[in-house]
Amino acid sequence: MSAGGWQPTGAGSPQRASGKEPVPPHPSGQDPASEATPTRPDTNVIRPIPTGSAGPSFDALAMQDVLSRARDSRRFEAPEVEEEVRRRPFPLRAVLVALVTVMVLGIGAGLFYVQFLRNVEQDPDTIVEVTATASRSVLQTPQDAVRGYFQALADGDITEALTYGPRGGNGSLLLLEPEAHAAMPEGSRPSDLRILTEDPHASEVEVSYTLAGEEVNTTVRVNRLDSGDYQLARTTVTVLTQVAGGDNLPMFINGVEADHTIPLEVVPGTYSLSTELPFIAYPEEASFRIQSLAYTDVTVFPVNPQLTAEGRDALLGSARESLARCIASRELTPTGCPNAIRANKPVSAGSVEWTLLNDPWSSFNPTLNSDDQTIGIATVSLQYRVTMTYTDGHTSGNNDLSRNVQVSATLLGRSADEVSVTWDR
Repeated sequence: MSAGGWQPTGAGSPQRASGKEPVPPHPSGQDPASEATPTRPDTNVIRPIPTGSAGPSFDALAMQDVLSRARDSRRFEAPEVEEEVRRRPFPLRAVLVALVTVMVLGIGAGLFYVQFLRNVEQDPDTIVEVTATASRSVLQTPQDAVRGYFQALADGDITEALTYGPRGGNGSLLLLEPEAHAAMPEGSRPSDLRILTEDPHASEVEVSYTLAGEEVNTTVRVNRLDSGDYQLARTTVTVLTQVAGGDNLPMFINGVEADHTIPLEVVPGTYSLSTELPFIAYPEEASFRIQSLAYTDVTVFPVNPQLTAEGRDALLGSARESLARCIASRELTPTGCPNAIRANKPVSAGSVEWTLLNDPWSSFNPTLNSDDQTIGIATVSLQYRVTMTYTDGHTSGNNDLSRNVQVSATLLGRSADEVSVTWDR
């Protein structure tokens, strides 16, 4: 301990108290048998009584606590170390097996769906046309392909003819239907075919045939397939019938109703046009003829419809009746009539009289309206006289007038009773 604290005393030199005699040494033979055995204090020895001191004093309880803690062996025991948990290895094999299983099941399900459950409509633009059949094994030369095509047309077998090559364009296939092609007169089909090219490897074959009573000389292009067979470069051509102002006018081609605003695919032959209306018709020269397959682009055929004799008579009859009713009117301005006048004084009701002075129908020459060829129009020259009585009793006298007016009517009807004219004054 530090100065001022408790100091232990030696074993053989006991400390003497202040003012006392020193303690004599132990007699011989009375020493402790062992240094480890403590000596019993002499009861006759007077121990000094500790006195107070200004320095720090000995705390027995604190020392006992220190010694008790020093004797606690648990202080020197090593802490328990938790055994490290062993990590499980990544299940790579199981994952790979699972992935392969999922892929196999997915592929199998997809194949089953495509083969048995999927129902897809065929796109006509992507359909592969078969241009060679089992019977085409004889088409070893260009001449065989050309001969087979024109023979099918002569027989009226449009389905067979179209197997000799691809279509020439993307027009409507309406006229390539068997029923539509069958409507073509037999004399309008190619016949009497003669092949003039003998080269078995030619890419163009010169031919001659008869079409609608006329001889046609032309060249047909052919292509060789990978199979060694030959086919025509095209089996159809594209045409467009153009009717200015005829959007509302029907068109029938060889008796089949067609939309004349879109292109059509056709084969060599004659095509007759008709409105199938009594008052409006396409002229005979408007019918077109496809003499060969040499048309490479869309061929436009302008068509100008005409007013028929029946249409002229129907328009004339309706206009005549309408004008007669107008002349018989007792009004200054009859409704829907070409005759009208304005009075400068009040007129007595029913006192107006109209008189037609000329024959407006002698020069009646109607046509079709160029903007809408379903309408017939005509210019009419009118000369008429009108008299009236005023409310004051006086008369107007003769008032002679002349004017040119236009009369029109829609002619899509099938009888004259359906024609109703309109006057433009």
